Amino acid sequence: MKNIGYGQGYKYAHSFDDKVTDMTCLPDNLAGRTYYKPTDQGFEQRLRQRLDEIRKIKSRAGQEPEVTS
Repeated sequence: MKNIGYGQGYKYAHSFDDKVTDMTCLPDNLAGRTYYKPTDQGFEQRLRQRLDEIRKIKSRAGQEPEVTS
């Protein structure tokens, strides 16, 4: 399937130290929307921290973050 271009441009996140790529996976009409806002309670606090890290990584890469607060 590689000979017909299958997977071309795909970036495997697990090959990066921070497990995040600058690859955009959402269609343009969905980018920038917020679908989940974790609270500061319990495990959601850790999820919120990780989402903040991902936003920083993507913004450093010159990509508009897909998740906004």
